[in-house]
Amino acid sequence: NPLVALSLQVRGHTKTVLNKYLAPDEAGVIAAMLVGDRGQMPRDLKDVFVRTGTAHILAISGMNMAIIAGVVFFILRLCPIPRAAQLLTTIVLLFVYTFVSGWAPSIVRACFMSSIFLAGFVFEEEGEPFNSLGLAALLLLLMDPCNLFDIGFQLSFAAVAAIFLLYRPCHRAMKFLPGCLAKPLAISLAAWTGTAGLFLYHFGTVAPVGILANIPIVPLADMVVILALGLAFTGTCLPAFAYAFAGSLKVVFNLMVVAAMWFSQIPWGYFVILF
Repeated sequence: NPLVALSLQVRGHTKTVLNKYLAPDEAGVIAAMLVGDRGQMPRDLKDVFVRTGTAHILAISGMNMAIIAGVVFFILRLCPIPRAAQLLTTIVLLFVYTFVSGWAPSIVRACFMSSIFLAGFVFEEEGEPFNSLGLAALLLLLMDPCNLFDIGFQLSFAAVAAIFLLYRPCHRAMKFLPGCLAKPLAISLAAWTGTAGLFLYHFGTVAPVGILANIPIVPLADMVVILALGLAFTGTCLPAFAYAFAGSLKVVFNLMVVAAMWFSQIPWGYFVILF
């Protein structure tokens, strides 16, 4: 299939650029975060993120889609084309990124939801979160009903549904905290509550420390994805600027790993429960 061949070629080129400018362990983790390729991911680093309940950042999700959409739309706004064309072009490029990244259920869910959200601006209609989530699930199940039994599908939709459902009550319960802390803590608690049962069922693990660990690690992961996109572009088209992106990426990536390792050392932060 020529499209699949092109997808593999783009992923392979991106990995080549990452390996050229980064250490092998760094390139392995960032390749998973950027293009969904986990072939080089070090097992020990993966275990650190699992123990801190932040392993979701190692997979492409809505975070990546939001960043990609934001960057693409910002660039397109500089072009003299209608707003509707800018939004539709962004949607098309999101699907291209999804295809290149392997078309996994969590990636497709994020792509469908982002596209539905952007389409609402095209038609000047406000989207309803649960309807958008349900439509994304329906489309995925029409493509392959076996997705229902995929762990990534279950965790992805459970986390997003829990955030939609539980964020507001969690946020109200944390009003005594500063806003810069209450909002991310409420999102983290809602997502953890929605997925804890699935993690226990599938993996026999529970990581309460993830409620706190996600607060610093997720923003750092956002920065890693943005800088990795910059490195992939400059490493291909503007090599003179690639080392600046690579240096910044190394600093932020290692801060993220250090934070994960610190949280993984907290007593009783992670449990293994054998049935």
